[in-house]
Amino acid sequence: MKEFIRNWGIFLIKRLGSLILALFLISLITFIIVRSAGTPVYLMVGDDFTSEMVESAKSRLGLDQPIYVQYASYLRGILRGDLGVSRFTFNPVTFDIAHRLPATIELAITALLMMILWGVPAGIIAALKENKPIDKAILVVPKIGVSVTQFWLGLLLIYFFYYRWNLFPEPLGRLPFLAVIPPHVTGFYTIDSLLAGDKETFFMALHRLILPAFTLAFTISPGTLLVTRATLRNILKTDYIRTARAFGLPRRLLYFKYMLRNAFPPILTVLAVAFGSFIGGTVLIEVVFSWPGIGRYAVDALQRSDFEPIVGLVLLSSSAYAVIYFLTDIICAISDPRYRL
Repeated sequence: MKEFIRNWGIFLIKRLGSLILALFLISLITFIIVRSAGTPVYLMVGDDFTSEMVESAKSRLGLDQPIYVQYASYLRGILRGDLGVSRFTFNPVTFDIAHRLPATIELAITALLMMILWGVPAGIIAALKENKPIDKAILVVPKIGVSVTQFWLGLLLIYFFYYRWNLFPEPLGRLPFLAVIPPHVTGFYTIDSLLAGDKETFFMALHRLILPAFTLAFTISPGTLLVTRATLRNILKTDYIRTARAFGLPRRLLYFKYMLRNAFPPILTVLAVAFGSFIGGTVLIEVVFSWPGIGRYAVDALQRSDFEPIVGLVLLSSSAYAVIYFLTDIICAISDPRYRL
């Protein structure tokens, strides 16, 4: 028991230390890049400015302080959840992100579910039927998924499924213009409409989720499929699987207890990578489908030279990756004790 607690303690200390170090480096690198990229002072004073106006703006922003003092102030603001104020919306950046983040997470979770439902079973089938026609047919899909770009596939789906065949609604946000937004509970329109008992809004929200989520899932799923296939292929060639087969263990026991359980950590890791990329990399999808998430917010901020939202979104995306990897390590350690060593 003491050895078990000791192993877990060392494992958690290492992972927490790595997480804190990663978050610190993220804030430091973001600060250095932002300060190197330029200053927002001239955007504040306009075209007709004097040196007194510039110095006054620098003083208000704290840019006349030594660089270490600026970083300490910047770090204190992050710890308080203060990411500044958008000069376009005049709202705190945290408010704008909190308002738009549910749209991105709902899209990311839907894409992740699609990827799991397709990529993992296909990878399992391909591994069990290695070098057979079904394996070769399945491997065609990841080759296509890797080859196409997200914005091109999104535009292609819009052209056929909306413009030509009219099977899906226009790509203009999460709900039709005149639709009633469900009462806010989670921020996910599909879940909130179900909680409100509004089936019509649920199906409208789900209908508009399918194309952007499929675009994300199709272009990211090749990694999940190939990792699943490669992991299971290696497990099938191990001695303990050969021994289990020689003893005539039932297939269900062999597949679920011995194969999938040992394949779970690598598959979970690649799913975590995919989910992190969904949250931080939905920019093109959100622009193509006019999806009001943080990716669209980032593009709008870049176009308007809105300084604070860009910094906040970089921090959010990087921190999301770090936290997701930390939680993935914990889950892998619970499922497989070897990860704690």
